[in-house]
Order: sequence, then structure tokens, then C-alpha cells
Amino acid sequence: MSTATAQAAPDWSPPTPLPATWATASLGFDGTGTQTAGHVDLISLSPLVTRVGLATRGLDGAYTEQLGLDSTPGDAPVTAEVAVAPNGAAAACVVRLVGPDLATAKQRYTATYRPAGSSTWESPELLGEDVAKGSSQPCRPVIGPGGTAAVSFEPLTNVPPPFQEHVSQVRLAVHPPGGGWSTTSLSTSGLDAEFARIAVDAADTVTVGWRERYAGAATADKADDKYAIRARLRNASNGVLGATQNVMGSDTGIASTPSLAVGPDGRAIIAWQWSRAEPQVWTAERSSASGSFAAPSQLIADGTATSSFPLAVGMSPGGTSHVLFEYGGANSSQDYVGLVRRPPGGSFTAPTAASPKNTGPLAGQLAFLGSDAFAAYAGTFAGGGPSTTILQGVRWGANSPSFDGFRDLLAPPAGADLRDAKADNDGSVVVTYTTPADGRAGVVAYDGGAPKLLSASVPPAASTGVAVALSATFADAWSSVEPTRWDFGDGTPGATGN
Repeated sequence: MSTATAQAAPDWSPPTPLPATWATASLGFDGTGTQTAGHVDLISLSPLVTRVGLATRGLDGAYTEQLGLDSTPGDAPVTAEVAVAPNGAAAACVVRLVGPDLATAKQRYTATYRPAGSSTWESPELLGEDVAKGSSQPCRPVIGPGGTAAVSFEPLTNVPPPFQEHVSQVRLAVHPPGGGWSTTSLSTSGLDAEFARIAVDAADTVTVGWRERYAGAATADKADDKYAIRARLRNASNGVLGATQNVMGSDTGIASTPSLAVGPDGRAIIAWQWSRAEPQVWTAERSSASGSFAAPSQLIADGTATSSFPLAVGMSPGGTSHVLFEYGGANSSQDYVGLVRRPPGGSFTAPTAASPKNTGPLAGQLAFLGSDAFAAYAGTFAGGGPSTTILQGVRWGANSPSFDGFRDLLAPPAGADLRDAKADNDGSVVVTYTTPADGRAGVVAYDGGAPKLLSASVPPAASTGVAVALSATFADAWSSVEPTRWDFGDGTPGATGN
């Protein structure tokens, strides 16, 4: 005798709100699909009262909190980002606002670590001194399969006149298994550096990319500022930082926010908008963790778009590069979100619209199930009428020459602030968002995972002709569960239930 519940074909699930108090959420998954969540609860704006929690989700959908951080007067946690290794080790970075006045509060970067096999987080550790508020990005953690965690963050340092009012630095904090946090600066001292992106490969080698000012620092006027793309690598085997690489090859023009992705074998891609003749997307790739980024190439040709901008990049396990980008046409009716890919040693596919035309994106994310790519983007759509907010998703199968048509992940006009997209290591890709209308966090998943058996009760014996009570409970992480079917193995019709 057996029991089972039907598994639907993989598809996008309906949106699911997370617990009502969660304003933002960051999710990570171990090798079995067990979820760890970092969430921020906004309790009050005036005065600012918040709470950060780190929790795990059981098969029944209930969250068990492992660490809670409450605000106190003059000290409020405002962001929480998590990363989880396949073995269950995890890292979290929490940014706190400290000071009696929110307008003049400083930022305090803290990080914590959970060893593999443990449900206990280490006491949060301060990463350097409190710094001026206004960092361009929150701190971002990654963690490799071996349990080495790393966090990039960008403190601001005030500088005296006549120079600009502050200088941002890119720093890296690393926590090896069994060790503690150690912090080092990656960017050039005294030069503004920002928009750091961090990634880790299967050997726990960490790569960080950022943009750094190379001209205009000596004046208070930002009009003459120029930025280039830099990258550094931390080798996991010896902990040594490699030399800083100028990914652009030369300091010309102005580079904007980079996007970075690293594959399991150390292959990497970095993309940015390079303002030369026209502000277009450029990319550079690295064939292994032991090499350097090759000479950059232009993705969107001058004259085909007035501008283009990278929203996200991704690297499949097999080394195929993907770029999700914003395409700016001669007018807004030609704007779209595009998606391209390039196999190792090959060329990028032709830039193609993944979204409807007349779409202006605000954010994008890429994630993978095996070598299948999943893109999510949030923005606005103005299809001949008033603009409406959207959250859409696209799947591109590894063996398909083109991607599927876009899907609305939230019914318009219920747009959302896109937070993240990650594979859950159990057959699904999970998109995390916050809806501005109610300030509540939620998820929508491309659900390819099977329901899980939570419990079953079968009597040890039965008599012919006498009814027996059988029970089984199933749960699915992202979708509703179909009725249960019993199979008695003797050819008789199986009963169904819930």
C-alpha cells in the first residue's frame, strides 16, 4: 500500500505573503532545500522601532526563530541579508542606524555566522567603526560550499573641504569555518569606491567587483568625476588577496553600477554601463578563478539604442553567461527588458526583448535551476495608457533556442520592490519582493519541487470488511497540495482525501 499526492507540472506559483510583520525578507537555502530567512519588522516610523530576526522554515511552513535583534532608543537594525551553504552553515549581515537623531544617525555594520549542523548563531560582530549614513548598498553576504563566508560593505568617510563631502570605500570581511571575522579594504585609499558586487565559487574563492573614481577627486564639483570598474579575488586555499584588476583595461569614459556573477568552477562575468560614444552595456569574462578578466566587449552596439544598462548577470553551472539588461530606444515605446546568453567560447545571442515594449525596469535578478535560467524584473509598463507597475518573470531552458514568454508574477497594477531570486535546491526558483501598498514581504516561485510527506498513520492490522482509519499529511513549500490518493496494491480503486 502506498499514498501520494499529485505533483503538477513545474510552473509559476501564485504569490504568497510572508508573515504579516515582515517588511523585507532575505532567503537562503541549504542543500536539502531547508530555508533560512533574515527579516526586518518595521514596528514604528516615529520613533523608529524595528526588529530583525533570523529564522528557519519547517516543512509545515512554520518559522522557528534562531536569533532576534530588537531596536533600542538610538539603535535600530534596518537591513538583514543572509546566505546559506549547502551544508547548512550560514552568514548574515545586519545594518543598524545608531544615534539619537535619524537624520544624523550613523551606520553600523554587523555580521554573524551559524556553523554547519548548528541552530545557534554567533554573537553579531562589529565590522569596523560606525560610519556616515548614506552608503550606496547594504552589506551583502556570500558563503561557499566549504563554509567560508564573506561580506562586502561600503562605509563612508567624511573628508575636509575643498574636496567632496565624503569618500566611500569597499571593504571585505571574511569568516572561515571555525574562525572569526577579519576585515580588509579592497579599494584604493582616498578614492571614492561604491556599488560592490560579491560572489563565491565552489572552492570558496571570493570575487568582488566595484566601480572606483579615477578622476575628479580633487574638486568639490562632481561633474568632472570619472569611474572605472575594478575587481579583486580572495583565494580560499591560502586567504591571499590578489591584485586589483582594471576590468575596463583603461581609464576612459565613465562606468556605472556593475553586475557580477561567478560559476561553480570560477568562471565569471561582469557587466556595466560604459559611457563612451553612447552609454551602453559592456561585459568582460574570466575563464577560471586563476585567470584575469579578458578584454571587455560591447554588448549593445552604438546606434541601435540610445542607452542600455545591465540589470543582472548570471553564470550557469556549465559556464553559459547570461545578461539581463534595460534597452532604451529612441522613445519610450521602444524600451524593453532584454535577455541574452553566451556559451563558453561562443558569442552572445542577439539582443531580444523579454518584456513587452514600453517597459521601464527598476530592478532585475537572475537565478538557475540546473542550467535553466530564470529572470525576474520589476518596473513600469505604459502600453498606450497610464503607466502601471509590474513584476514579471521569464524562463530560458538550457536546450531551448529562445526563452518562454514573460509571465506576470503579480497581477498588475500590484507592482513590487524586487528583492532577490534564488534556487531553493529542491526544484524551484524563489523570487522575494515587498509590496509598497502594504509594506509586506512576499514570495512567488517557479515551483518544480514535489510535495513532502509530513506524517502518515496506518494501523498495523486490519480485518476483511471492517473499515480502517488511514491518514497522511503532505505539504508543499510554494503551492497548494492536490488531494491525496491511496494505492492498496491489489488493483482495487484507491481512495482519495486531503
